[in-house]
Amino acid sequence: MHPVFRALEIVMRKRFAVVSVLSLLLSTNAFAQDAPVTDCDVYAASAGDPQRKSNGVALDKINPDLAVPACEAAVQKYPDSSRLIYQLGRAYQKANDFAAAMVQYRKAADQGFAQALYNVGGMYMIGLSVPQDYAQAAAWFRKAADKGNANAQYNLGLMYDSGQGVPQDYAQAAELFREAADQGDAKSQYNLAGKYQDGLGVPRDYPVAAMWYRKAADQGLAEAQTNLGFMYDTGQGVSQDYAQAVAWYRKGADQGDVDAQYDLGVLYEDGQGVPQDYAQAVAWYRKAAEQGYAPAQVNLGVAYQKGVSVPRDDAQALDWYRKAAEQNYAPAQVSLGVAYQNGLGVPQDYAQAVAWYRKAVEQGDTLAQYHLGLMYENGLGVPQDYAQAIAWYRKAAQLGNKEAQQKIDAFNTGKR
Repeated sequence: MHPVFRALEIVMRKRFAVVSVLSLLLSTNAFAQDAPVTDCDVYAASAGDPQRKSNGVALDKINPDLAVPACEAAVQKYPDSSRLIYQLGRAYQKANDFAAAMVQYRKAADQGFAQALYNVGGMYMIGLSVPQDYAQAAAWFRKAADKGNANAQYNLGLMYDSGQGVPQDYAQAAELFREAADQGDAKSQYNLAGKYQDGLGVPRDYPVAAMWYRKAADQGLAEAQTNLGFMYDTGQGVSQDYAQAVAWYRKGADQGDVDAQYDLGVLYEDGQGVPQDYAQAVAWYRKAAEQGYAPAQVNLGVAYQKGVSVPRDDAQALDWYRKAAEQNYAPAQVSLGVAYQNGLGVPQDYAQAVAWYRKAVEQGDTLAQYHLGLMYENGLGVPQDYAQAIAWYRKAAQLGNKEAQQKIDAFNTGKR
């Protein structure tokens, strides 16, 4: 289906990614402690700790004025409690006393407390009170991962995935993600799905990828909801079902995921899974564009240029194209080139057009190659040069541009 106002090229986003760097201080430990509940537990326990003695509190919600003295008193009374020692470290960290926090984490880690082992790794990962050292971070994460700490398994998986502090090893990354995924960690389920989708470290298996995306999506992870929508959109691992794609994209879009917002706009534009609705398409493109998502910025620019569900406004169109082009997004650079070539919203300027086409051809954009061929053929912004024109047409034609092939045929038959 020809798009009404969508850019000619839709970028296929990489459908696996790191979700976050660290969930520092919020992972679980596997060691119950004998010390009874104290005010330290009330003020500084980790909400992610299944052995906690209270409801727990997120790090950013800890009140250090209450937590530090409560935990100092608790540790003085129960000096052998790894749980309380670790929580004192959390209290110190919230008070921005990173050196003191590290001392407590090391004490608890020396007792084999998995959460503390993980947090020591986190301190090295970020460089808090110690020099940033990815190899040390990986070593401490390994100690915690070997004790079943899901967040350590996840973060060590990320390090193997990227080769940070350890040799890059997709198989190791996939195995670590699997260990955490089997414990219900949504981020690991998402990344494991990506490994199966792309065949990195595991055999490519779309149905298995869809299964893991669904597990993470059912826990509310926006990226997984978006990617599960993509699987339904494209029929990867599941039967193609645009209505299901819309449903999952909407879940991700409502959480602010830009990929989901953009994809939902595309389905509204094409009328797939929903009634065709250009106003809805533009609305979703705008949400993604305002978050800086280049493909959505281009599509919103096209909407303004053609006056689809918004007043026609070349200045607005150019503004959105420029925002995307400055992110080095080739279709936007081509759109700016066309605008300068034809004087749409800006004074006609062939040299500027050529400059933008060149930026796009550096990324292998076929439409830019074709337009650059036109500029050389007609001597617009560059000296007329048929050899250069044919060279650029040939590059574009080799990548499937039919108009470029027609130009080559015309030159070959003398009918140009």
